Amino acid sequence: MLKDIDTVIVNEYYDSALSMIRDIPSIQLTDKEKAYYYLLKTKLLFRMGVTIATDSMIDYSIGCYTENKENSKFAESYYLKGWEDVNRKKSERGKLWFKQA
Repeated sequence: MLKDIDTVIVNEYYDSALSMIRDIPSIQLTDKEKAYYYLLKTKLLFRMGVTIATDSMIDYSIGCYTENKENSKFAESYYLKGWEDVNRKKSERGKLWFKQA
């Protein structure tokens, strides 16, 4: 299901992806699934132009991918964290996240 959501986001069907994400009870996910869920939710909100008030979702993903070394998801998490900071007018800190991606 999570990979399907990723595909829907990549194909820019944001309303459909948002509906799919809302249908998943995140409390029932494993830690690894939750990291992917939060990564997808952050990516979707970013692509929709929504500034996220807190880093807790992407920080969770970064923590999981740092431990599990899933390179593409690790890099994407850092990239999105960088954009979150840029959107919050913290561009210097955002650049640091981009470099780590």
